[in-house]
Amino acid sequence: MNCIRILLVEDHFLARQALGAVLNLHDGMKIICTAENGADAVNRYFEHYPDVVIMDLRLPGMTGIEAIRAIRQRDPGARILVLSNYEVSGDIDRALQAGATAHLPKDTSGAELIQAVQAAYCGTCIH
Repeated sequence: MNCIRILLVEDHFLARQALGAVLNLHDGMKIICTAENGADAVNRYFEHYPDVVIMDLRLPGMTGIEAIRAIRQRDPGARILVLSNYEVSGDIDRALQAGATAHLPKDTSGAELIQAVQAAYCGTCIH
C-alpha cells in the first residue's frame, strides 16, 4: 500500500499534535498538512490534494460541515473522516449528508483511527 497522505483539520493545538503523532507513527501514513479552521482546510485541500482528510466539526469561522461541503463540491471523490467530541446526531448526520465518508468520536483508540483512515483511503464507508 502507498503512504496515505493526510490533511488534519483540528483547531486545538494539543489535539492536533497528539493526532499527528499517532498517525505519523504508522509507516503507511503521513500528515502532509494541517489546518486550524474550515476555510484554511479548504485551501489546504486544494493546494495538496491529500488522500484522506480528518476533519473536526466544531471549527472557528467556517465549520467542519461547511468545509466538507466546499471540498466535496469541487472534488466529489474527496475522502473525509470526521473526528468529533460531540455526539450530536444532527451534526453527524449533516456531516455525512455533506459528503463525509465516516464519523469517529475523539475517544477512539489509535488502532481504530488507523483502521478508519485505511478504510476511508480504500473507499470503504464506515458509519
